[in-house]
Amino acid sequence: MSLRARLLLPLLLLADLASLRPTWASSLAAWRLTSQGVLELRTSVNVNPLAFYEAGAGQRGPRVWIDLPGAPSHSRSINGNGDLRQVRIGQPDASTTRLVLEFAPGIRLDPGDLRLVGTARDRWKMEFKGVAAGLIAQGEGSIETASLPLPARPWSSGSGSGSGFGSNSASGSGRGSATGSGIDSASGFGSGIDSASGSTSASGSTSASGSSGASGIDLANGSASATGSGRGLTSWSRRPPARPALFPTASGPLSAEGLPLVPRGRFKVVIDPGHGGPDPGAVGIAGLRETDVVLDVSLQLARLLQSRGVEVVLTRTSEVDVDLPPRVALANSSGADLFLSVHANALSMDRPDVNGIESFYFEPAGNRARSLAAAVQQQMLAISPGSPDRGVRTARFFVIRRTVMPSTLVEMGFVTGSLDAPRLMDANFRRQMAVALATGVLTYLQNTAQGLR
Repeated sequence: MSLRARLLLPLLLLADLASLRPTWASSLAAWRLTSQGVLELRTSVNVNPLAFYEAGAGQRGPRVWIDLPGAPSHSRSINGNGDLRQVRIGQPDASTTRLVLEFAPGIRLDPGDLRLVGTARDRWKMEFKGVAAGLIAQGEGSIETASLPLPARPWSSGSGSGSGFGSNSASGSGRGSATGSGIDSASGFGSGIDSASGSTSASGSTSASGSSGASGIDLANGSASATGSGRGLTSWSRRPPARPALFPTASGPLSAEGLPLVPRGRFKVVIDPGHGGPDPGAVGIAGLRETDVVLDVSLQLARLLQSRGVEVVLTRTSEVDVDLPPRVALANSSGADLFLSVHANALSMDRPDVNGIESFYFEPAGNRARSLAAAVQQQMLAISPGSPDRGVRTARFFVIRRTVMPSTLVEMGFVTGSLDAPRLMDANFRRQMAVALATGVLTYLQNTAQGLR
C-alpha cells in the first residue's frame, strides 16, 4: 500500500464513522387522520407536544401544526384527500419534528374547537369538526404499538428529555411559509400575534362551560380548567409543570365566597389571556414571562366567574399562539356581554422604578366600555398597595377596537418593575388578582342587570 493510501485510510474511516453519528430520534412514532376527521398521534412516553393554528387566506387554507422533540428521519410531503390538502413532516430546527396539516382553501376551522388532548402518556388526539367530507383515513406507523421513553439526546452532557421548547419555532416567533424541507417555518406571525391573541394564537384559539378535568392543548378557548392547562399545556396530568420553580400553584382551594352575585345563566364573558406559545409577551425580572402571568390569572378568573353562573369563553387555555383576528372573531360570534383582555406591562430592564396598573378602553365604544375598565381598575388597585394608578385610558388596541361588546384591556403591573414583578411572580398574589378582576367584572354585570349601565 502506498504512503498516500496509508494516510488517506484513517481519514476515510473517520468520515465513515462521522456518517454514522446518531441523530436525536423523533418522538413522533406514528400518526393517523381518520375518516371522521380525528388526528391521532403516538409519541415517545412523556413528551410535551405543542400545537399551533393559522387561519387561511385567499388561496391558502387553514393549517395546524404540532411540534415534538427530536428530528425526523427525513422531511416529506404527503398528499391529502377530501378537505385535507397536504400533510408535511419536517424539521424546523435540529431538535424538533413538525407535523403540519394543511386544509383546502375555503375550509373553516373554529380554533375554539381545536384541542390536542392527551389520552395516555404516549397518545394524543385532535378532532377537526366539520372537515370529514371525503376524507379517506391515512397515516404513518402503528398507532396501537407500545411506545418507549424518548432516548437521551446524543452527543450532549445531559440526559436531554427534549421537551424544553420554550419558544416553539426556529426563530422563536412566527409562522412563515412552507420551506424546501416541506415544513412550515413558524417564524413571523408579525402583527398577527397579539400579545393578545392565542397563537395564532397556535393561533386560534370555546365556550368554557365544560368541566375542568379535561386535559390537552386547547388551541384557543375551551373550557377553563382547574389545572391551568385547562385543556392546556400540561396535557398529561402526570407531567410536572413546565416552569415549577418560577410558577408554583397558589396554596388552598380557589373560593368565590364574597364575590358579587349576578343572575345565574344570564351573562357570558370572553376572557383573552394575551400572548402565548412562541410569543411570550414581555419578559422581565428573573425571567418572569407575561404569558405565564396572564394565563394563570385568566384561568383562575374563568373558574371564579363560572362559579357565579357566568358562561366563560377563553381565547386560549394553554401556551398556544393565537392571532388577534381569531380572538376577536371568537368574541364577536359568541354573543358575549363583555370582553376582557389580560396583560402585564413592561419597560426597559433599566427602569425597575416604573410600576403601575392601568386599564384601556376604545373611546368610540362609549360609557359601557369605560365603566367596565373603571370597575376592574378599581379592584386591581385595591389589592396592589403602593403600585401607581396609571388610570383608565383610551387606546386603539385591535382586540378592544374590533370587538362589538364592551371591552377592556388591563395591564396588571410591570414585569420589569421592582414593586410589581415580585408580586406577579407570587402565586398567591396572582390568585388575589384573579379575585379582583372577577369582582370588577361581576360588579359591572350586576349593575347591568339592575339597569344602571
